[in-house]
Amino acid sequence: MVQANLQLLITPQSFLIAPCDKPPGEVSLFYLGAGRANLELSTVNCQLSTVNYQLSTVNCQLSTVNCQLSTVNCQLSTINYPLLSKSMRSFRSEPFLWIHLAGIAVVPLSLQVVWLGLAVGTPLPFFWLELLLVAAVGIVPVFWMQWQRPFSIFSLLILAVKPEEMMESQRQILSLLKSNRQRFLSAIAAIVMLLALWQLYQLAPIVVMAASIVPPFRLLGLLIASVAFLVSNLFFQVPVSVLGVFLTSPEKSAAREPYPVAEIEKDFTLTGWRVGQILSENTEASNVQDQEQVIRDSAGEQYN
Repeated sequence: MVQANLQLLITPQSFLIAPCDKPPGEVSLFYLGAGRANLELSTVNCQLSTVNYQLSTVNCQLSTVNCQLSTVNCQLSTINYPLLSKSMRSFRSEPFLWIHLAGIAVVPLSLQVVWLGLAVGTPLPFFWLELLLVAAVGIVPVFWMQWQRPFSIFSLLILAVKPEEMMESQRQILSLLKSNRQRFLSAIAAIVMLLALWQLYQLAPIVVMAASIVPPFRLLGLLIASVAFLVSNLFFQVPVSVLGVFLTSPEKSAAREPYPVAEIEKDFTLTGWRVGQILSENTEASNVQDQEQVIRDSAGEQYN
């Protein structure tokens, strides 16, 4: 048995065994092929190293971009925090809310006129017909308005703010006025006013002497009572809806979606001449939004 010395060569596929008893020419060709294979393997490894270096460079750039994004988000959060705090307070500092809430002071005065109107002349034999007439004129129109197209509180007398000029916080308030809770409050308010009308009708004989300054025509007295009761319901229903906004927590109010500008004219009752602004508004929110836009623009320029 001929013993042969074996030499191991590492190739990309396996170990090559070169016997030493081969002719010198064949052994040289064998080693030459193995050397070429090792050279090709070295070239592939060099290319892989280059690719890995490029991937590392890309990852480093992505890390830099993420760091810049984190910095921008931190700056935006710093700006948005006071803006959020202001928006949470703005629902209670909105001047239109307080103005219309103060309108409830008109209700006692108008109810006194209703009381006097019910005392004019001689009551009709069918008392329920009189109550039905006054209630239908006074309660139904205002209640139907609040149920279907709530009164837009961003108006005073004959002026109303244009929907496209309303701030986001104001449109959030309109969204609250369109909620089901507001409809429930409107129904409760209508029942309260109906009970008040019944009490005034029962107490009408007490003010007969005061009502004598009006010509003693029963239909005239019912007309006065109906118009006054309509005013009473209007100045009672609107403050009740404002009270519903005040009862909403600031967090829920701030999280409410603003009402779409295109839908305001259709879904709300806007009375008076459309103007861009009625009351002087605080420009702090707009300044904060401008600062936020500047930061976003500068961040976009860095990335470009």
